[in-house]
Amino acid sequence: PGTVQISDSTYRRIAPLFDVESLGAIQVKGRSEPVQAYRVLGKKAAPGRLRGIAGLDAPMVGRDAEMHALRGAIIKLRQGEGAIISIIGDAGLGKSRLIAELRTAPTPLPETKSRVRWLEGHSLSYESTAPYAPVVRLLSDYFALDGEQTDEARPTDEEKLEAIKANLATFMPELAPTAAPYLAALLGITLTGEDAERVRYLSPPQLRARTSQAVLTFIEKLAAQQPLVLVVDDLHWTDSASLALLQELLPLTEQTALMIVTIFRPDKEAASWSYHEEAEEAFGARASGPRYLAIELHPLAEEASREIAANLLSAEDLPEMAQDLIMARAEGNPFFVEEIIRTLLDTDMLTWDEEGWQPAKGIEKFAVPDTLAGVITARLDRLDAGARTAAQAAAVIGRQFDFDTLNAVVDMPALEPALAELQERDMVHEMSQTPYRMYQFKHALLHETVYASLLLSSRRALHLQ
Repeated sequence: PGTVQISDSTYRRIAPLFDVESLGAIQVKGRSEPVQAYRVLGKKAAPGRLRGIAGLDAPMVGRDAEMHALRGAIIKLRQGEGAIISIIGDAGLGKSRLIAELRTAPTPLPETKSRVRWLEGHSLSYESTAPYAPVVRLLSDYFALDGEQTDEARPTDEEKLEAIKANLATFMPELAPTAAPYLAALLGITLTGEDAERVRYLSPPQLRARTSQAVLTFIEKLAAQQPLVLVVDDLHWTDSASLALLQELLPLTEQTALMIVTIFRPDKEAASWSYHEEAEEAFGARASGPRYLAIELHPLAEEASREIAANLLSAEDLPEMAQDLIMARAEGNPFFVEEIIRTLLDTDMLTWDEEGWQPAKGIEKFAVPDTLAGVITARLDRLDAGARTAAQAAAVIGRQFDFDTLNAVVDMPALEPALAELQERDMVHEMSQTPYRMYQFKHALLHETVYASLLLSSRRALHLQ
């Protein structure tokens, strides 16, 4: 009682972030066989990476041009010139990895030049209606009020507010008393006395306006003190208040050493795409040179994918059949390459002996990893019911399917709109219109996961048709 216990599959996903204690195999209701379980003890003092293969690492490959552009922007930032950058690409193409590499990349400037401060926030899929969610994380990153302290040593709300005021006073002394209560309230700190009076009788629109102004002032003064990079990851899930605040921040890049980096998927239905279009229109074409740079990541060439595999486990020792399988399934997605290899190792479909890496019998039929299925299933769940039904029926036909066969299988009057949505969502591509209307799932793993989302009874019924 009072503890958190997790299964082996959950442990493998969070192992880099938390210390755990093995409980051995325990009996669980609803399971005939004992299940390996762990008790979560707490956060690791030095968290590791969530992605990638434990014990194996690979340098980033195939992104030299993108890294060159980003390093050039950092050099200009250290010289006092701001920028607005969007990194756009599908899940798994290395958007966040690119920024992680940039943070550690050396820049050819003397150390006497200003060093860069980084602040990062991110959005979560279930927070699209939570106001300022990534901004809260960004401020938490900066103020670091809780750290890794125990409950007994954790500061009170009053102490946190005083710490915020003291921090702000070092670079914006005249504005610290008025800005601090709004930043503190955003961080969930309970206000008292005069500070509480500042916000008590404000209407919601007034409170939002003053909160936004406090954040804008904080960012402006912080960037004037030291070149500043603001990173907002997964912008496609960001709430409207945060997006509006970001748009208000954009003009500051022309006045101070501020770089705003947003990372998002190419979902044209998401508000992040409107942010991209508006930033490009307002800051992309300037006589003095564009201030907005959109970096679009595409799948890697096969040579680069093979290099990733080689760096991870000496792929030159792999039989050609195993290499070809990994390349065909991953289709240039570096995250997929890593996760496919992880699955092969975890399931002993790929083992090492004195003669090198050896594939197990049946390796060509291994299941899609849960981590990839989760990414794809989340996209599938966001489809309209008709589009989801069409996608699942199409998956039974195969990765490639024709309109007439699909129409006979699903017999739904709204098939055309459903296919249009699947294409709009970039899940299905039209391959040809004559002599047959042929379509194809964008990714082999996408097709497999959509197929796996069907109940066995539904699969059988569709196959019989």
